Amino acid sequence: VKSIIRWTDPRISTLVTFILIVALPALYFIPMKIVIIFVVLFVMRHPRLRDPIPPPPVNLVFRLPSRDDQMLIKEGQNRLLMVQD
Repeated sequence: VKSIIRWTDPRISTLVTFILIVALPALYFIPMKIVIIFVVLFVMRHPRLRDPIPPPPVNLVFRLPSRDDQMLIKEGQNRLLMVQD
């Protein structure tokens, strides 16, 4: 989630920008009451109607590197720089 806020991952940055560009006009023309009803009905749907495979945007977010992975990569780069000096 922090990579979305900090815009460090170009894939997520592009995805969030695209979603916001599509969502803004839609939310402007569709009343908020209808949007909330649709979201509630979608979230509360019966488990039989749910797909066991997550949609691609959710799958992409789940596959992002964790903070621990980013720290390990930076630590490895720092060690590599110390060895080269």
